[in-house]
Amino acid sequence: MGDGSAHVKRARVGPVHSGSMRDHLIHEVVATNTDCTHALYSHSKILVAALNGPVMGIAAAFLGNFDFIYAVPEAWLNVGFPFLGIAVEGGASVSFVNRMGIAKANEVLILNKKLSASEMLECGFINKIIPSKSTEEFHSAVHQHLVKELDGLVPDSIRAIKSLIKTGLNEKNNFDAVNLRESYAQAERFSSGIPAERFKQIAKKEIRHKLRSSALFSSYDLSNGNVIIMSSSHLSTIEHVEEKSYHAEDLQDPLEGTLHRGLKARHMSMIAIGGAVGTGLIMSSGTALVRGGPLGLCLGFLFVGLICFLTLAALGEMAAYLPHKRGLAGYATRFADPALGFALGWIYLFKYLVAPASQINSAGIVMQYWTVSVPIEVWTASYIILVVIMNLLGVRVFGEVEFWMSGLKIISLMGLIFLGIVIDLGGNPKHDRIGFRYWQHPNGPMGSYLASEVHNESLSIFLGFWSTLTTALFAYIGSELVAVTAGEAQNPRETIPRAVKATFLRIFVFYIGSVFAISLIVPSTSKELFVANSSHAGAAASPFIVGISLVGIKVLNHILNAMILLFTISSANSDLYIGSRTLYGLAVEGKAPSIFTKVDKRGLPWVAVLVVAIFTTLTFLNVKSSSATVFAYGVNLLSAFGAITWMTIAYSHIRFMQALKAQGISRNSLPYRAPCQPFGSCFAHPVSQHINSKLMRYLFAGFDTFFPFASGLFITSYLPIPLFFVFWIGYKIRFRTRLIPASKVDLITGKKEIDEEEERFVLLEKARRAKMSRWRRLADIL
Repeated sequence: MGDGSAHVKRARVGPVHSGSMRDHLIHEVVATNTDCTHALYSHSKILVAALNGPVMGIAAAFLGNFDFIYAVPEAWLNVGFPFLGIAVEGGASVSFVNRMGIAKANEVLILNKKLSASEMLECGFINKIIPSKSTEEFHSAVHQHLVKELDGLVPDSIRAIKSLIKTGLNEKNNFDAVNLRESYAQAERFSSGIPAERFKQIAKKEIRHKLRSSALFSSYDLSNGNVIIMSSSHLSTIEHVEEKSYHAEDLQDPLEGTLHRGLKARHMSMIAIGGAVGTGLIMSSGTALVRGGPLGLCLGFLFVGLICFLTLAALGEMAAYLPHKRGLAGYATRFADPALGFALGWIYLFKYLVAPASQINSAGIVMQYWTVSVPIEVWTASYIILVVIMNLLGVRVFGEVEFWMSGLKIISLMGLIFLGIVIDLGGNPKHDRIGFRYWQHPNGPMGSYLASEVHNESLSIFLGFWSTLTTALFAYIGSELVAVTAGEAQNPRETIPRAVKATFLRIFVFYIGSVFAISLIVPSTSKELFVANSSHAGAAASPFIVGISLVGIKVLNHILNAMILLFTISSANSDLYIGSRTLYGLAVEGKAPSIFTKVDKRGLPWVAVLVVAIFTTLTFLNVKSSSATVFAYGVNLLSAFGAITWMTIAYSHIRFMQALKAQGISRNSLPYRAPCQPFGSCFAHPVSQHINSKLMRYLFAGFDTFFPFASGLFITSYLPIPLFFVFWIGYKIRFRTRLIPASKVDLITGKKEIDEEEERFVLLEKARRAKMSRWRRLADIL
């Protein structure tokens, strides 16, 4: 609205009677606020405010001096003065009354009521709500709107009319007098010491204020007549919590520079069904078949599958209630003990520092089925580069890649199960109806393991079955990917329950169906099966390939090997994703260096991705040891890490349910209720603990490292257990944490932001669908 700038007139608030630094500081703060207020209400040009998010404190008070105010639908206002124990400032005691009326002004200033954008529009405080997808788009829309409205108007006339309006208001309430009156009142409040005490309590986390401040002060561009108020868009409801129970970073997601919710519902659904299916099912099932026999293989996968589903259902209940960006460890921190969250976070991180390397090693094994002339490290390096690039392209690209890869995996698994049944029923080149032939002696129904070492047939059969539990555990781990992606999922309250329900389908159709098909067409005594730690280079990576080769089907074995290669790359891709987000979540909580919280404009935690990517070079261990031995190392480590993870998830859910009960919150009010609870978590926790406890691992899961003794296998079998206790006990000793009482567990912080974000998404989605054609809606559903 013309050239020039604001001329700030210093309105003094009287002499400083005390020579103390405290009184001088109070005087300067009050004088500065007085000067800013005077600069606004005395300005001759048209002042425009554009609210692209929440506004509070002095920035909210200043708004009353603007001529035109525009806002996005998500914007809201709250002054916060009575909570902080300070007086009204910025001329709000008069300007708010003028703009919204005495009744609404009393609610906002005295009762500290928060006004939404629609409420501000209804009471006349703002002029218009302008929906926009980004801050830049909003500012552009405001500018275009003003250009259109001011087109053809005479600037001098506009300024003259504004002057008359201000003069009339000034005659009613002398602005200089109001300004000074508020300034003296503010000085008196600060002199009382109450505001200082309130700020001190807030700083000590003894009191969390209902409207958590972030960027409260605004940037002003008075030279061109526009004033843009930039405020943080995430202000939270935080109830009273014990100082010893939590640190601030334990509860609140970062306000800026955070992950983006870029995973759509279709991404989540497909990832839930096929995202974690990888080498555990397709390759290690051969090891389980040899050791446990066909019946032992099916029973082992069925039993661990039940534990997996109960654990993931419990995790889904917590993730749907609070889909934060801290990963699994965040739930243990909040609902149980920060020390437990710290230990789980680092154990889970270690798991996914190892997992991508294990998957890439598996890809090398797959390639050796075709040729052993190319060194395996060449394949390893190629796949490392591919997986890292896919992760660096951002969450949207990751979602699309995993969507299509998971889709191909699902189609492949369904085809393999169907093919296995057809082969078994005689639909093969030999026209041999196999039936349950391989469930009979000498191939079944149960296998035997370490019979020559234990010299007891019954014990060797039991050991064979027990070894399938470790193999099955290795196959199922990674299923928690659904909850890890919660922090980047759109509409998580709807997509997470849907994804958890899809887990049931994945377990009881794909996993159980696949191992059953394998047990029908592959004899457990076949020398062509890939067995961890003992197979030669070039052995068939999957028992499915063995079954196809045994009945004389040509070419198809190569097609299946290519599919299995896809499985391994997809699993490595998702493992690297989980590892980077776990490291990011630890850094957000202050439990890892803050450098890992760095994200780019796409919300990609690129530092965390690169650091986790470095550990994929562990797969080059296959240069010195055989790839089968390195595969066995991976199975041992990941199985142990996985059991600890599941055990802690189940315990965190038990604590979550106890907190709900203690605080009078019904589980019926949750977005998703896990089935079979609370008994499911109470069952899954001790079972996971027993599978992975030191005694049980000594007797069972790690027993084969002694026959004969193998140092590498021994270390990888037992290392995760003492590592977990070192992290857990070390953190408790260092920070003196304790188990959080159920009545003191924080079930509130961060939930309000997610609720509001969910509401906005639903409204935008409805608006988007309303504009879609019937055919486009049908395609979207499909």
